[in-house]
Amino acid sequence: MIRLRKDLEDHIRGVLKTLGIRMTGMGQSRQRQAFRDQLAIAGEIDPVLRAIADGFSAAHDTLCQTADDLDKAVQRRAKAHPLARRLMTISGIGPVKALSFIALVDDPARFSRTSDVGAFIGLTPKRHQSGEVD
Repeated sequence: MIRLRKDLEDHIRGVLKTLGIRMTGMGQSRQRQAFRDQLAIAGEIDPVLRAIADGFSAAHDTLCQTADDLDKAVQRRAKAHPLARRLMTISGIGPVKALSFIALVDDPARFSRTSDVGAFIGLTPKRHQSGEVD
């Protein structure tokens, strides 16, 4: 959803740039409404632009809302799972990474050593060369 939203924003910028309208950049979620406001202002210039702006604005709003809803659902799921809550206490581990790790490992009893988990995921590559392991 986020990729679709960013693609739509870039497409809107590209279409308006060909018409001589330059939109300001956008970084954080607080600026999404500002983006739609800029789009509405661009639509006031020409009736054709107004139709384009209305369609883009509705699609952008829907994508933003859907992405936010999915993000909240993942966060609720992670907070409800005790292992995910414990994993999220590690710096840099959020709800998506915690739930992804849980889904990937599935049953931890199938690994005899903790180092096997890292090798399973690919974090500890081994290279056999001239009778030695790197």
